[in-house]
Amino acid sequence: MKHTMKLKSEEFYNVKNGLKHIEVRINDEKRKKIKKGDIIRFSNVDNMDEKVYVKVVDITKFTNFKEIYDYYPLEKFGTNICSKEELIKKIYKIYTREEEKLGVLAIEIGLYNKEEHYVER
Repeated sequence: MKHTMKLKSEEFYNVKNGLKHIEVRINDEKRKKIKKGDIIRFSNVDNMDEKVYVKVVDITKFTNFKEIYDYYPLEKFGTNICSKEELIKKIYKIYTREEEKLGVLAIEIGLYNKEEHYVER
């Protein structure tokens, strides 16, 4: 199955350059459809013509964001990450604690090329 999502520029380039391996999202109705092996097309919100394709390597459900950031090494979330506290503060600028009650997802991704192979890390 194919999915579309948007990313802020910094996050977009982290994915495009193979620096971000985990995308964090709310487990809303749209994200509940994502399965291992699916393809996600990310668009850069600052330039919607820029796109990057990834393959879902794994997807894990968590109760809250803190659990995700406690579970995975910080380097899985891209560059410019100093601490778990910084990640949590950053995610609450995007999602509310009320939205978090839906549960959250750690979507492990690998770059996907036109030959339908994701780039191994």
